[in-house]
Amino acid sequence: MNKANPACSPEDLQNLFRPTSFGLLRTQVAQIPILRLKTPLLYLVGSLILFGSPVASAQVGFQNGTFDSPAIPSHVSVGNLWVPGDTSITGWTSALGYNGTYTGSVGYFAERSQDPGGHSVELGYYNGVNAIEQTFGIAPNQSYLVSFWLATDCCNGPPAVLRVSAGGASADYQAPPPTGDWFAMGWQQHSFMFTSDNTASTTLWFGNVSGIVAIDAITVSPVPEPSTWAVFGLGALALLMARRRGNGTAPRSGGLL
Repeated sequence: MNKANPACSPEDLQNLFRPTSFGLLRTQVAQIPILRLKTPLLYLVGSLILFGSPVASAQVGFQNGTFDSPAIPSHVSVGNLWVPGDTSITGWTSALGYNGTYTGSVGYFAERSQDPGGHSVELGYYNGVNAIEQTFGIAPNQSYLVSFWLATDCCNGPPAVLRVSAGGASADYQAPPPTGDWFAMGWQQHSFMFTSDNTASTTLWFGNVSGIVAIDAITVSPVPEPSTWAVFGLGALALLMARRRGNGTAPRSGGLL
């Protein structure tokens, strides 16, 4: 009796796992309808995908994350906000601390900032408990990433602890120990994520839990969803194909329109 042929020969296995050649891959990519547009339209479509997406248009009204646009007179290198509700720092308002009290001051310094030549803020200055906050416009139901730099006052107390909250989320961060040097505070970068609700604004709050916390260089940016990353990839690929065509390094056959 003849032996049956094997379901999968060694050659078949090699073919199954052989990488697709670059030429074949380029041919397959070129068959994507959007990528078959003529070069000027390909530039236009790629730009619209990248810069017209929901995340790209999710405007953030956050301002003055570096504390370098103060309402405090520019010649003042050190300022103290002694009461809640003080708006001396552009875009920001001094606020009650994590325990509902406001003691000490929010300190404002020119010589201690993370960005040279700028300004920074210290929370719980004069051994108090207080906070600073900003309410700004955002897109509803969108994830956001807050990036900030953190340190402990250079010359006072043990390593401080910072609390950050927004959109119903909060987290605590341990600051590095004091360095004893105003000009080398040992700044460390951290990040915090929150998701906005169905309103068009949120309040970002920073407060000290213990010690004197220094913060600076705060940014807020929308976080794309996984499906949005795929759309971004298509837009980037469209712009890349258009550029390659413009340089004469990609085939122009099969163009639409």
